[in-house]
Amino acid sequence: MRRTFDRSFYVPKDYADKVTKEGVKAEVYLIDNDNGPVAMGFAGRRSKYDFYVRFRSEESRAEFVEKYFAKLARRAAEKAERQAKVKGFEHTLKKGDVLYSSWGYDQTNIDFYEVVEVVGKKSVKIQKINSAIQHRGDSGADYVVAASGRFSEDSEPMLKRVREGNSITLTSYSSAHPWDGRELYETSPGWGH
Repeated sequence: MRRTFDRSFYVPKDYADKVTKEGVKAEVYLIDNDNGPVAMGFAGRRSKYDFYVRFRSEESRAEFVEKYFAKLARRAAEKAERQAKVKGFEHTLKKGDVLYSSWGYDQTNIDFYEVVEVVGKKSVKIQKINSAIQHRGDSGADYVVAASGRFSEDSEPMLKRVREGNSITLTSYSSAHPWDGRELYETSPGWGH
């Protein structure tokens, strides 16, 4: 069985002072001993310290601690800004719009999806559609476009949340993005075999 420790396990019992900053979820413990000034910092609710450092002087320790709090405050502000942007985002996709996904390892696969229904300001239903080869290129390449309205036989509509840039996460290895109508490069089936 794995043993877990809370923050009190790491904090020395003989610390000289605990420093906090308004608006920053962090604690820094100042320790003074015969070897010089030491600081130990914890951010958020973490049990294990972010740093445990010995300093040459109290001034260098104070400067380090100030920079630590400033860095955490900056990160918190950036995170809040990102979250507000995501929360306020509304997609502009409409029924009939086409998205494409380019994925693959050792080859390039292109899949097209059509928006079949808009579900509020954050989601859409998409369905996979067939592609059409515009022309065959050299060295095992096809140039394909979407065949709008021609749904793949094995596809069903999927409800998907739309992210910034009107993109959609499909799987752990692929996303779909708005298609601008240009032909796309795809590895020809059976190429290299």
